Amino acid sequence: MSSENPYPPYGSSLREAKYQLWMQESESYFWGFYVYRTTYDDQELWERYLNYIHQCIDNKLKFESEFDRERLKRHFRLTVIEEPTLANASTEHVRRRFMTWVSSLSPGGDSQQEVPPEDHRDPIRFSYPLYVDSECLNSLLAYDEELDKTGYEWKAHRLVFIKAINAEQPQVPSSAEVEDDDANEEADESENNDDEDDEDEEDEEDEEDENSGHEEVPDDPEFYWMLVTCRYLAVYWEIMGIGGQWEQQSSSFRKPQKRPWRET
Repeated sequence: MSSENPYPPYGSSLREAKYQLWMQESESYFWGFYVYRTTYDDQELWERYLNYIHQCIDNKLKFESEFDRERLKRHFRLTVIEEPTLANASTEHVRRRFMTWVSSLSPGGDSQQEVPPEDHRDPIRFSYPLYVDSECLNSLLAYDEELDKTGYEWKAHRLVFIKAINAEQPQVPSSAEVEDDDANEEADESENNDDEDDEDEEDEEDEEDENSGHEEVPDDPEFYWMLVTCRYLAVYWEIMGIGGQWEQQSSSFRKPQKRPWRET
């Protein structure tokens, strides 16, 4: 690659987005979020809220070089999904709808909808949509009140939040993995034929013990959404890109009651 498109160093902020844009044929790549609007009572407040989020992203990008800042901003997308049927929709309804939509996408993408080919898709954008209801919009009003009362902008910023949803697609084992598992099971059966029944019972008991206390989590809609401070939305995108972060990040801000996630 030429010096006009430098390789992003390890440890740099928003590195995954920079890396994707550094790669050849990266013009189809977009980073960011899909946003589901579920409240339609106050258009002016909604527009202010969206502008506020864009300002939060711009605030993160201002620390980048001019080259990275321009490119990251050009490829950032906050794609709003709004329609009457979404009014007052639950987070679980949005989660299932988003998962169904993503699973139906063509591997080749859809340029008209700015959906890149599968190998150029931002995993955060297509796994963790955002959700806005009246509670989220009212958090911006709380920002106004705090700013008027104290004048401390940093404190007011902490009050504005959005709801993030975990809409990861279920992991389906490949045919090769299934064949390997079957072969391993057959080998184990032939080697341990004498005490097969005893071992099977022990394995089942161990599995039940390991899963005890966790079986209800996937069925609990509350597990699949969390509050995120809008000021740290770009940082949230960055951390979720590491992979396997939902449980760790959400659990830290889930008890004793949910509160907005922020950089710690």
